[in-house]
Amino acid sequence: MIWLGAYGGAGPISSTGSAIASTYIDEITWNLYKRPNSQMTVFSFVASNASVTSWSGDVNNFIKYLTDNQGLLSSQYLITVEAGTEPFTNPAGVISKLSVTEYSIAVN
Repeated sequence: MIWLGAYGGAGPISSTGSAIASTYIDEITWNLYKRPNSQMTVFSFVASNASVTSWSGDVNNFIKYLTDNQGLLSSQYLITVEAGTEPFTNPAGVISKLSVTEYSIAVN
């Protein structure tokens, strides 16, 4: 997963609750979280700067990081791409809003 922010107490699933690594990809510093979930391992990159409101990047850079540094097998396939917000409530009443002006993906 790629999170542009974690607001109102929402956060990625994690075995420890803490990032396992930090890396710089596509001009943003990302904290990396990891946790087994059913029969898969979920990796979540969360932007360390919570004010990221726009992003354009190459998902392959994240996959390359995982294969080079976290043991992801290069034989794995990306089979789903989604975008959205996580439904979440909190006492502060923060409302999530996703506005998309362009969404595209190219698979090479």
